[in-house]
Amino acid sequence: MFNSGCQLLQQHINLTNQYNHPIPMLSPVTANVFEGVPIFLLPQSSSSSPTGALYCNPYQRSIIETRANVRPRSHSPKVDTSKNYHVFVGDLSTEVNNCTLKAAFESFGEISEAKVIRDPQTLKSKGYGFVSFPVKENAQKAIEEMNGQMIGRRQIRTNWAVRKFDGGEENVTYDNIFNATHAANTSVYVGGISPITTDEELMQSFSAIATVIEVRLFKQQGYAFVRYLNKDAAARAIMSMNGKVINGQKIRCSWSRTTMDNINISNQVAGSMNLLTNNIIGFSPLINPVSWSQNQCLPQFCGHPLFFSQYSHKW
Repeated sequence: MFNSGCQLLQQHINLTNQYNHPIPMLSPVTANVFEGVPIFLLPQSSSSSPTGALYCNPYQRSIIETRANVRPRSHSPKVDTSKNYHVFVGDLSTEVNNCTLKAAFESFGEISEAKVIRDPQTLKSKGYGFVSFPVKENAQKAIEEMNGQMIGRRQIRTNWAVRKFDGGEENVTYDNIFNATHAANTSVYVGGISPITTDEELMQSFSAIATVIEVRLFKQQGYAFVRYLNKDAAARAIMSMNGKVINGQKIRCSWSRTTMDNINISNQVAGSMNLLTNNIIGFSPLINPVSWSQNQCLPQFCGHPLFFSQYSHKW
C-alpha cells in the first residue's frame, strides 16, 4: 500500500502522461511519403507556457529557428552624386556587377559610385552602367583609357553620360558631346521608342532642333536614326532631346556608330591583338598574315552598337 505522499506522486505522473504521449513511430512506407517535404518552422510563443517554451503537438514535429546570425542590414545614407562627373560604360557582359565595375575603374581615382543598370523585374543586367567621379579629370582619363578594354568576357565602350544620373543635375556640356565622336558624324541614335511612334512624329520632334535630312525607324526593335545636315545640329539634338517623352515613353539619344567608328575600333583591337600575340602567343601578324587575317575579333563588331554615350548603332 502506498502512503499519501506516493499517492500524490502517482496522481501527478498520471496527469502528466495525459499530455505527453510518445510520438508514434512512422513505418518506412509512411516515412518515405515525407521525404523531400520542406520543414515548416513554428513560431515560439510565450503564451503556451510560463517559460516561453514551444509546445510540441504529439503528431507534429517542430523546429525552433535560431536567428542569432540573422540581423537586419544597416542601410548607409545614399551618396549624392549629382555634382559628380558620370562615365557611361556600355557593352557590359552579364556577369559584371557593381563591385567588378568599380574595381575596373579604381586606378583612375576616387569613385563615388559604380552602378550596373538592371531590369527592375528580372534583375538581369541591361548591358550598361555608370561610374561617377568627383574629379572631372579622372573621369576624362577613364573614358580615354578604358574604351575598348576588357571587363569580364567583353570589350566595353566608355563615354560621357548624356542623361541625368539618378535624377541629379545634368553636368555634361555641349563640348563633351560634340567631341565624343569624329567630325563627319551627323547621325543621332534614338532608343526607347514607343511601338506606336511613327517616322513623321520623329521627324516633327527632331526638326524643332534643326533641319533633318532623314529618319530611319526600326519599330520592332524600338530605335531609330535621325540624320542632320551637320554635326553641330546633331550634338544639339542629343543635348535637347535626350530624356524627352514621346507617346508616353522616354527616349534616349546619343551618337550613332559610323564607318569611321568601326575603323577606329578595328585599329584598337588589332593593336591589342598584336601586343598579345607578340608577347604571349609568340607569333607576329607579319610572320603569319593568313592566320592574322582570319582572326575572329574584328568581325564581331560589324553591326553591333558602338555604345557611344548610352546607346549607339550603325547608321
